[in-house]
Amino acid sequence: MKAMEVDLAVVGAGPAGLATALALRRVLPPNTTIALFEARAVESAHGAGVDLLVNGLRALEAIVPCAVHRMYEQGIYKMRFQFYEERTWEFMRESPYDRRKDLDEHQHTSINIGWGRATQILQEALPEGTTVHRGTKLADVRELSPEEQAAAGGFRYTLSLERTAEAGAGATAGAGAAGGERLEVRARWLVGADGYFSRVRRQVGDGVAPEFCDEVIWWANVTAEDLAAAGADWPAALRDMGGLQSVAVGYVPGGASPITMPRFFLALRASVPVIGSRRDNKGAADAEEQGGEAAGLQQDLGVWALQARPEDMAAAGVPFPAPDLAPGEESPALARALATFSFLPDDVRAFLAATKPDQVMERNIHKHPWEKFAPGGWANGRGMVLVGDAAHAPGRPNGQGTNTAFEDAVVLAACVKKHGLGDEAFAAYEAIQQKRVGDIFGASAGLSLAERTALLRGVTFKPLWSPADLPVPVASTEEGLAWSHARVREIVQRRARVDTSAGAEGGGEVGRQAEARKQAVAAA
Repeated sequence: MKAMEVDLAVVGAGPAGLATALALRRVLPPNTTIALFEARAVESAHGAGVDLLVNGLRALEAIVPCAVHRMYEQGIYKMRFQFYEERTWEFMRESPYDRRKDLDEHQHTSINIGWGRATQILQEALPEGTTVHRGTKLADVRELSPEEQAAAGGFRYTLSLERTAEAGAGATAGAGAAGGERLEVRARWLVGADGYFSRVRRQVGDGVAPEFCDEVIWWANVTAEDLAAAGADWPAALRDMGGLQSVAVGYVPGGASPITMPRFFLALRASVPVIGSRRDNKGAADAEEQGGEAAGLQQDLGVWALQARPEDMAAAGVPFPAPDLAPGEESPALARALATFSFLPDDVRAFLAATKPDQVMERNIHKHPWEKFAPGGWANGRGMVLVGDAAHAPGRPNGQGTNTAFEDAVVLAACVKKHGLGDEAFAAYEAIQQKRVGDIFGASAGLSLAERTALLRGVTFKPLWSPADLPVPVASTEEGLAWSHARVREIVQRRARVDTSAGAEGGGEVGRQAEARKQAVAAA
């Protein structure tokens, strides 16, 4: 079977790989062939969600503004976050969100969006000529010898991919990968965006493996229909949304920030748009023309996450690691999570128990320690470069995994635009991002909240697009950014149900409700 030949192969078509392909497409000649390969189907992410913050949204806006707007259209806006002590269930504090202040100061505000939805938006933004092959898992990658490269016309790598059962009928691997056969690919350049257990890194990179963080996380989605079928209700803290688009609750030791704690329960309830499937690559432009996604159709969605240490699991009699499953066997992840967190209130446990077991994911958390970042770790000097978790998995959730991956994409493309596609550009990208990501994951640990916020939000990126790439007539990139920022403000005002206009009272109704609850707690 003749191998597929591409100029650039991207292994991994999650948000990191897709953003990188989009960014590189902006700066490479139109005849450059780019192909992405991904084992999972878009729909396979279950309850996984990503927090998109100011730095990541700015990075993505520099690549494809219309995709950012679709993220805002489909995202969840946390408007109220209440924290309770995990064992006494005592109310500790409430954190409101001031969306107008965010927009006034940074032109963006944080959102949460499902992994599958984010991936679909990015994939649909890809231009024609960039292909995504889902249901193709990388089994082997080999660097050709100089003699083999010369004989192959300059191709540096051969990839062997096998079809996965998970992608099913949604696989786009084609007949070559079906029936147990392998799809062979030859590539001149290689991008590893295949997560923290990156096979690309292990086989043709420095071989550094991620380290276990001594923490386990569970996550899932739950719908109003799931709750009704189980005879359950939302947790008490999420029942009264007060007219807000989304409210959240956390049970944490001492009511502290979950970012700093090894154990927590977090959940949010949101009113989200019912999104129709878009299979054409004009989705982003269509959304701009229509002024929003499926306007008026809403559904209630719950998203939850639990995190604990193996020692917490042992104390609850839950074995670690999770047992291997036989084919067709139901996942025990939900039962293991409920047993580990038996001390949570009854209303929370009933909410968790209403989740469909096959929707619950359990993962051991790993990281690439920032102290071990080194030249040559992310770019091998022989045509391969790493982005996202393959380069710098952050470990425990800190809100920066996807955001720094988007930063990687725009910085890599800017370096390719300056130096051309090759090892010089890859090395320049590595030097910039190892410093930047090291500061975010490492040095910021000793910073105050204000200092860390300034570090994250102070970064800006030069747009990779030209005015002609936008769906509206603008005369310059500055005018294009102004249009994009105005579009973001309009979407946030409509979706988050807050007044984002200049002169509006900071915090609005959310702030007033929070102050009233604080006074009630103080009086009690």
